Amino acid sequence: MPLNSVRQLLQVKSESLIAFLNHCLGYTLQLAMFGLFAIKLSPNEYGEFVICLAWSLIMARLAALGIDFTMTRFIAKYDSTKCNDTSAALISWGYRRILTASITLSILTLIFGGLWNLQFNEEYTLAIVFTALLTPISTCINVLFAELRGRAEILLSTFGLNCARPLITILSLFVINGTNNSTILEASASYLFGSLSSLALLAIGCAGTREEKSHNFAHLVAVNKNEWWNASWPLLITGLAQLALRQSDVIILGMVASTEEVAYYSLATKIAGICIFGVPIIDSIVAAKFTRLHEAGIHHAQQSLITKAARINLLITIMAAIAAVSISLLISSSEPRFNARIALLTSIISFGWVLVALIGTGNILFAMSGKEAVLLRITIIFGLATIISNFIFGGLLGSSGMAVSVSAITALYAVYSRRMIFKHLDLNVNPLSFAHMRRTAGTIKHDRDRPSLTGKAA
Repeated sequence: MPLNSVRQLLQVKSESLIAFLNHCLGYTLQLAMFGLFAIKLSPNEYGEFVICLAWSLIMARLAALGIDFTMTRFIAKYDSTKCNDTSAALISWGYRRILTASITLSILTLIFGGLWNLQFNEEYTLAIVFTALLTPISTCINVLFAELRGRAEILLSTFGLNCARPLITILSLFVINGTNNSTILEASASYLFGSLSSLALLAIGCAGTREEKSHNFAHLVAVNKNEWWNASWPLLITGLAQLALRQSDVIILGMVASTEEVAYYSLATKIAGICIFGVPIIDSIVAAKFTRLHEAGIHHAQQSLITKAARINLLITIMAAIAAVSISLLISSSEPRFNARIALLTSIISFGWVLVALIGTGNILFAMSGKEAVLLRITIIFGLATIISNFIFGGLLGSSGMAVSVSAITALYAVYSRRMIFKHLDLNVNPLSFAHMRRTAGTIKHDRDRPSLTGKAA
């Protein structure tokens, strides 16, 4: 599909399309970064490294308190209604609480991790320190990205989130030891430096997008903080449940299998992750635009936007799945340390993502429309199901069972989410179906007594 057609399909500005290409570059850099780690570290060290990253992501999600999702939604809402003072009050309120939570979690990680480490003769000291240091950095990166996404600053947010960290990490790793093999200490230091660079870039970008505001923050916070908290806490639990869908596999596999097995599986998931590299950028494009349309109650435009986004995502996913399997075959045939298991795992996970794209998904719509409770219920159910399934299949079949478990649960999650989106938002996210769109139009046209999404009579 020509690039201009994609831009017209989503009805976004050309800079959003540039941001999409920037995101493609970012994921390529991330894949190169993890591939470089896999080559320079031993399988056991690489497995330990990715387990630390998984834990830091969970800690960062917990430390964000759900406020990062809330900021995207409310900043887009306030900017559309020119409530700049309220937007600034939200930012000030949110950052104070997030910084406090992230620092507290880092201290607790050091304390309890240190106590746990005593039984292993302090073998995992470096891993614990790395996780504790990375947690507040990753938390701030997520929140700064959310602020920029709420303002529809897509190019700046995606470059800061996706490109800066892997690029600086790769360069610093080569500066440290050139083409020689690395230690886990060198890998951790490089990743921390790359994360700090990403944080600095996003912070500068956010500072540049903020306008002069009044200093009447205390009153605005007092008036709005209950609404912000009520929107945040379901999203906090939702975010943790979503991480159970995405990160519990690595952590659980580390419990039931060797770190070498974790290394093979993790590399396969990174390669198969090409299949979903379009989702964050599409979410970034859709989030602010959808919020404005939802606040205005323009249902037809919402459906049009979601349908076009779903079709583009399906096209991207299919092409990316082919590329992922090809890359895994190339790696397994050219790198002696990796056998055909990499290609098998990548194929299973990629197939799962293609199924999800065919089914259609759009959970960000719940967060952007004030339906956090629905998203909370969905993700808790499937988060628990994922953990149970991962323990069973991972324990029985190792990395292959884990790949099957994750793909199956994610596909079921997409099926149920699509149903809930249609039920609660009257939107159809299936990229291949037109029947529900006609049903939705009929529902809104003839059901005059049902309240609309804006709270007025439909």
